[in-house]
Amino acid sequence: MITAILDLGSNTFNLLVYDFEKESMLFSEKLPVKIGQSGYKEKTITQEAMNRSTDVLQKHLESAKVFGATDIVAFGTSAIRSANNKNEFVSFIKDETSIEINVINGIQEAELIYQGVNQTLSSRDQDYLIMDIGGGSTEFILVKDQNPVWMHSFDLGVSRILEYVKPKNPLNQVDNDKLHELLELELAPLMKALEDFPIKTLIGASGSFESFFSMLNFDEQKSIGKVLSFESERLMKLMGELVQSTLEERLNRKGLVKMRSDTIHLAAALCLYLQKQYNFTQIKYSDYSLKEGVIMNLKENTSIWQRSLL
Repeated sequence: MITAILDLGSNTFNLLVYDFEKESMLFSEKLPVKIGQSGYKEKTITQEAMNRSTDVLQKHLESAKVFGATDIVAFGTSAIRSANNKNEFVSFIKDETSIEINVINGIQEAELIYQGVNQTLSSRDQDYLIMDIGGGSTEFILVKDQNPVWMHSFDLGVSRILEYVKPKNPLNQVDNDKLHELLELELAPLMKALEDFPIKTLIGASGSFESFFSMLNFDEQKSIGKVLSFESERLMKLMGELVQSTLEERLNRKGLVKMRSDTIHLAAALCLYLQKQYNFTQIKYSDYSLKEGVIMNLKENTSIWQRSLL
């Protein structure tokens, strides 16, 4: 069976086509949508965002069919689950594309991210903190002795932060103070968990960490399905530059895709804040996340999620 997996993120809709018989990934693509744009504070998905969603989903459907997919499993995350009109959005998408969306809560999202990242790790990786920065939310999973012991989904995605802080170009001191105040308040449960379960390795999953890796290694081919280590000094220097950069400078930075240029500096600020608070000795990047976690989940239980036939 060939299945198309759709991760309907707050900024991008991500497609992965997987052949379960051959255990092979056939195709992967990310397309920008920004469904939460202009609606985070009001907790709504605008009609314009709904229309953008159907346009992108039609493109993903065409790609899925080209690679022989017979069904689709679609997941709605932060921007969808937090919207007051999420039921209207889900119905609209079904009417326009015939796709049934599984709207998952934050813990379900964190569990799937863990299942994805865990596939890329070796037996040497015992204790670590997984961090997945999205547009609407950021998930953290604490792992001790290769078992998840704590996980949480925070409404601290970079697009949500952008709408809350409304920073100048570049960030000024008022913006930084407002952002740090927000992070100190919201991330208190994470700081408490790190006190209870001391961990010194941070593994960033997909999204923003993919961008950090690409900017540092824009002239190299990255290995698929592996955990890759950052050189800490280079990464901290890059993040510092991003926090102080203008939008124009980010648009011209090699290795950074255009759709992330308006928020990557906020992802960097979030990571720098966390590093300052906790001082991780190792920071790594895994290119597996929610979609790959879904694959593992479907292998174990084929009937848990709603599917749409192609």
